[in-house]
Amino acid sequence: MNLLSRLKTLRSLLAYVARDYPYFVVPLALVLLAAIGLLLATGGASFLAPFFYAIF
Repeated sequence: MNLLSRLKTLRSLLAYVARDYPYFVVPLALVLLAAIGLLLATGGASFLAPFFYAIF
């Protein structure tokens, strides 16, 4: 299975979820973006690892 077909499948899955479950996607995206932002802001500091383990 090549990369383009995987991306097409992922895109169609995300379109389905966004169309049918928009109130599920928004909080999920916000939490993931906040986690990514925190990791980028701290440079992946190891002292934050226990907090991420507790959250996820």
